[in-house]
Amino acid sequence: MNYEVLLKYYGDSLAAIEKLMADVPDERLAEQPAGLRNHPAWTLMHLCVGNDFCLQSVARAPVCPPDWGALAAPGSQPKPERSAYPSKDTLLQTLQKQHVLVAEGVRAAPPGHFDLPAPERVRSFAATLGHIVAYMLAAHENNHLGQLQAWKRVAGLGKA
Repeated sequence: MNYEVLLKYYGDSLAAIEKLMADVPDERLAEQPAGLRNHPAWTLMHLCVGNDFCLQSVARAPVCPPDWGALAAPGSQPKPERSAYPSKDTLLQTLQKQHVLVAEGVRAAPPGHFDLPAPERVRSFAATLGHIVAYMLAAHENNHLGQLQAWKRVAGLGKA
């Protein structure tokens, strides 16, 4: 598999997230307008938690503080309090750092690394480390980018 192509899409998704969130006031990141469950503070933290999983899949250390996982793991419930989450700048800076480290890890992976089995807890979704990494690079952030775009429109903050 050509991971350079996937890394390009991964970089494009970060650029789109940064552009989308640039004019969103930090204090509004935990709003849940019209019943939208996943607000931007949770979504950005969830992306950071997911990128830590990707980092581990390329034999790199996680970046997020340990308590982020419980707040933003798949299936967790977003809290309505803005104070429960880091600042927008902290979340975006964490994503930026993770993107650099993930790209380094992907490029440094030894032959056969991506053929290794995924952790047992995710094997029904992704059989190998390569499946995990390909999904994280090409799909995960873009899926949540759509949620952020919908949130921004419903929150009355302009076109997404």
